[in-house]
Amino acid sequence: MSRYGAWRARTREMAAPLTPKVITNFPFEVIVCLVAVLMGLPFLLGAGAPPSLLTLVGKAAFMVWSAALTVGGTTIAVGLRSPSRPYPLVVASGLQLTAGCFAVYAIAVFVVLHASGLAGLAAFASLSLVSLIRATHFRRIVDIQKGARRIRKERGE
Repeated sequence: MSRYGAWRARTREMAAPLTPKVITNFPFEVIVCLVAVLMGLPFLLGAGAPPSLLTLVGKAAFMVWSAALTVGGTTIAVGLRSPSRPYPLVVASGLQLTAGCFAVYAIAVFVVLHASGLAGLAAFASLSLVSLIRATHFRRIVDIQKGARRIRKERGE
């Protein structure tokens, strides 16, 4: 192994115990949570909103969108906060709310920027779609847990 390879291995060995398990186990949810809160919260705290979006949807609708995005991201964070496992229904609810907000933003970016907004459209539409898929995954986990409880109850366990 080269010196560089050994250095990389030592670095990974040192970083592994410092990396929170939630980031290792749920990287997409952590990214969506951060993006949602970092996009929505500044506007709620008074940061200047993009004039193009304000003219497109109006200030009231923009504030509702910012609040929904912030609430969705915060809901994901609360759902992932459990030390042993996430709360699947809470995480799914947050993911669905952020998915809707990302879809609205993707459409708004494309309407305002047209062809030059294709990258933003692709990025936020992808975030929206994958958020919905992951929300379905978490809801399926709940369905499986309910089925297992029902079977145990029927067996008398």
